[in-house]
Amino acid sequence: MPTTSTENAATPNGQEAASILTARLADLHIGTPVSFQALTLIPVYASVAAQLIEYETFVTALAGKRAVVTEVGGGSVPELGVKQSGTLPVLLLDGDQLIGGRQNRVLNTTLLVPFGVDFVVPVSCVEQGRWHQTRVDFGSGEIVPPSLRYHKQSTVSDSYRRGMRARASQSEVWRSVSETLHRTASYSPTSDLYEAYQSMDSRIEETRVRLGAVPAGAIGVVAVIDGQARAADLFDKPETLAEFWPRLVRSYALEAMNAGPTDDQIAVAGAQGLLDAGVHASRAATAFPAHGLGEDVRVTARDVEGAALVHAGVAVHAVLFSTGRTAPRLPQGRIAAQRPSNPASTPTTGGTGAEATGGVNLAGTSSLFQTVFGASAGVDAPTTAAPPSAAATTPTPASVVTVQPSTQAEAQVAFEANVGAVRLQVVEGDLLETECAAIVIGTNKRMSGSSGLPGAVERAAGRVYISERDRRILSGPSGGYYRGSALVTGSGNLRDGRARRTLIHAIVTKFEHGSRVPTTPDIVYAAYREALQLAETYGIGSVATHPVATRATPPGTTPLATAPAEVMVRALWDAIVDHARVARRVVRVQVYERDAARVPDLVRALQDATAEA
Repeated sequence: MPTTSTENAATPNGQEAASILTARLADLHIGTPVSFQALTLIPVYASVAAQLIEYETFVTALAGKRAVVTEVGGGSVPELGVKQSGTLPVLLLDGDQLIGGRQNRVLNTTLLVPFGVDFVVPVSCVEQGRWHQTRVDFGSGEIVPPSLRYHKQSTVSDSYRRGMRARASQSEVWRSVSETLHRTASYSPTSDLYEAYQSMDSRIEETRVRLGAVPAGAIGVVAVIDGQARAADLFDKPETLAEFWPRLVRSYALEAMNAGPTDDQIAVAGAQGLLDAGVHASRAATAFPAHGLGEDVRVTARDVEGAALVHAGVAVHAVLFSTGRTAPRLPQGRIAAQRPSNPASTPTTGGTGAEATGGVNLAGTSSLFQTVFGASAGVDAPTTAAPPSAAATTPTPASVVTVQPSTQAEAQVAFEANVGAVRLQVVEGDLLETECAAIVIGTNKRMSGSSGLPGAVERAAGRVYISERDRRILSGPSGGYYRGSALVTGSGNLRDGRARRTLIHAIVTKFEHGSRVPTTPDIVYAAYREALQLAETYGIGSVATHPVATRATPPGTTPLATAPAEVMVRALWDAIVDHARVARRVVRVQVYERDAARVPDLVRALQDATAEA
């Protein structure tokens, strides 16, 4: 493997690389902010598309077994080896954790590993108290929070200027890890940063799901926390942002724990100020030979620290951090120095109740969920607000949600009944066309499938969803998720206007040695009770699902279930009806069936279940 040089003078092409970065930053403009609790995300768009260069991300290469990360020799804290067998360069992102080996590490800078070579990458330790092997290779973990990335980046820039390679101050990294563990009240016997993500997982994941999928066409995002634009991650193309989006949002969410909310106007001013500072400071940037392909451009000024990987005339990834030394100026010239007021005291939808939603009752859906996901994610109606235009140069935060009359009457509702405050419906039609805020699908322990409903979901939700799902699988139990459990993901392209749908996966299927293990009524009941409880937790008002394990299989093949179809349908309805008795936020549940001949069986099972409720 190539070794790390101790000499690193500024590259002769540095001015050209800095100019490429400046031009890219000057071309960017921001979109409409979206907030949940203390975190505000502001999408960033490019007026001119960057020239396309080919590469694949590390997570993609890792999943395809085209890249392996290992210790160098017997182990070297600031270095790891990458064995690459693919045909494309591999993009590794600054701040990405590598989990395994003798201790967990974090990448010091963004780099492109050339294909066809073994390579050494610069890293820092984020697990101080372990130096023994738990696994031979490394997996991709969480991206570290912005504060740690900022302090690490500052010392890496100093290392470059001293003629060395991308070395970070290990003591500075350990200090940031300790602060994060303390701030999140997380305990780790080895001072492992990953423990903070594990202990705060439910809150982090709620934030990520509430903020939804990456906005269409965005190439970057600015994270605003506690009134300050903490970080801007900017990529060459929307597809790369989409791959990193779930983990970036989780890293921002961890940073935002226990912080205060931010007014939208302050957030927009801060985001624009950070980009403007980056443009100005990049004109005096210095470029150094990158580890791997391209040049590593370093930006340092009073109010901004930044870095960018420039390769083949393209700024592949740039990151900007606010130093906190200047306060953003609002459009009227006021300085946003004071803590913003709590937006919970001011309606964010232009009114309350029926006034804010055009007369439509959104009972059963939390106000925060309506604000973030849009009113169509609630009970009865879709919104008509368009996604932010990539040509817009001035952000226009949404203040009024316009709701159109419900089109639910067009659906073939075969039967409905009420249990408590919950309306239960049998619907003849396509589940993926539902207006409900969440879709519950029965799936296997790895949430995958090339056929049936899981396959249809993959095709409709697209690459963004598949990348997020694969990351959850890699970070989950080694044997996959247990039958009878449920978990939440985003839904990629499965959206309805502004509404960011939620997918809830009810784990009911299992394969062993290539053969299906039939599911049972108890497993279906348990998985759907947990799925509906997750809907309650996320404040979701309307849920749609489908009959599970009720179809006949060809002769000589393993059946889907251990019980007849009518028993499996009754198990599904029993789970729904039992939850309806105690539901507080879920107010509508629909069960979809495309085969008209099977609808009467669903209706009879619902009648029986509700008659006994």
